[in-house]
Amino acid sequence: MDLLFTYIVPLASVTALFICWRLWALMSITTKSKIAFFIRKVLVYTVVIRRRSTSSDTTTYGALNILLFLTANLTACLFKLSDIRHLAERCGMLLMINLVPLFLGGRTNLFIDRILRLSLDDYTLMHRWLGRVCVLLGLVHGIVNSVTSSSSTSETILLSILASLGVLSFIYIRRLKYEVFIKTHLMLALVLIGFLWFHVCFYKSKAVICLGIATGLWSLQHIVWFARLIYRNPTPSTSNVAFRHHQGPAQAAELTIQLEKPWDVSPGQYVYLTFPSLARNRAGFIQTHPYVVAWVDGSDITVLIQRLKGFSDALFASKGSRYRTVVDGPYGSYQSVENYDKVLFMASGIGIAAHLLAIKHLLASHNDCKARVRRITLVWFLETTEQEMWAQGFLDKLIETDDRDIFTSATFTPGVIANGDSVARYTYDINGASSIRRRHIRTNKPLDVSWYIEQESKLEAGNMICVDLQDSKKLSGMV
Repeated sequence: MDLLFTYIVPLASVTALFICWRLWALMSITTKSKIAFFIRKVLVYTVVIRRRSTSSDTTTYGALNILLFLTANLTACLFKLSDIRHLAERCGMLLMINLVPLFLGGRTNLFIDRILRLSLDDYTLMHRWLGRVCVLLGLVHGIVNSVTSSSSTSETILLSILASLGVLSFIYIRRLKYEVFIKTHLMLALVLIGFLWFHVCFYKSKAVICLGIATGLWSLQHIVWFARLIYRNPTPSTSNVAFRHHQGPAQAAELTIQLEKPWDVSPGQYVYLTFPSLARNRAGFIQTHPYVVAWVDGSDITVLIQRLKGFSDALFASKGSRYRTVVDGPYGSYQSVENYDKVLFMASGIGIAAHLLAIKHLLASHNDCKARVRRITLVWFLETTEQEMWAQGFLDKLIETDDRDIFTSATFTPGVIANGDSVARYTYDINGASSIRRRHIRTNKPLDVSWYIEQESKLEAGNMICVDLQDSKKLSGMV
């Protein structure tokens, strides 16, 4: 029976894949586009679990992957289970297997970023659920063995490490001191893998192979990461970092870094920055913080930093104008929107930083006749009127490069605007200034976002994509 089942399942799978492939080949381009649109809308973009800040939202696709992963592990644990000892053995073996993808690395993972092309949110979600399942499997394995037989000192230590990893990973705990959590998490993971080598019996070849692969992947990833870090920062003491503060209730700064080893910066890329000389908790040299690249000019990259609690607050409080820095990156990849006729960018507050370079890239591609886009629109919701100064210089540069007048923007401000409900932000003394005013406005009127998107889609013929980067709670208050 088992042999027959082993034959039928692969045969049925291959046959189903062949039928689907042939049906897809027979479909028209319009039908394929509609199916692809439906799949993206339902699976990729529909959020089923909206999380709090510092945690990732879960889409339908992500939820299905989590459900499939949990079902597979649960089935592997309980299918044809003979006794409780058998359960402990299975949980231990599954722990070894799940350690392989878990130990691919953390947030600075080159394999995930460059080869698999997973976004940081997707990988973080995968990493967290892999970790939770590994902790649960390890605890079940250790507790059952302790109940059915005498436990050794190494087993007790392993149970303590697993319990510590599980407790410290709760969102309410890791949010309190995230930087402390990151370093503690790494140290506990290394201690865990070290004790597992002493715990695993070497005659259990499958467990040793899995543990060896996990250790090798983690080591290789960090060797490559460290080599690239040294290559990008041969002499960190000579890196030039300049601050330009924007004062007001909502403070921000432009941080410009002169790269010693420049790279071709793509929109959407981000870097991790370390300031060794920043004496924050006496540990500035081991703290890394991610920032999206907002602008690039030759070998200089610029990031926008909003003053919040923690690291950014210490950075502003230091009142320095130049710092030594270590740049780790780039990470992330460009999600091309050049094949759309209309592109609508929406952002609130500091979210504008993620759109500036993308708009610059689209304008350059359009001027060089390399992009299909014929209309670029930016909608920016301000939380305070002072935030407009954060990106005004960059927006001025975008308008100057807009040779064919395809870029429009609307800034929605809170409160009352002194010169009326709707006035031009730009007052250049050039020909066609009235046209610029019509295309770039600021207003304090409320906006129905759904209506605005619908109106944008009707302005010109062609397909349109909306690139959204904003806080849904803040956005709902604007509607």
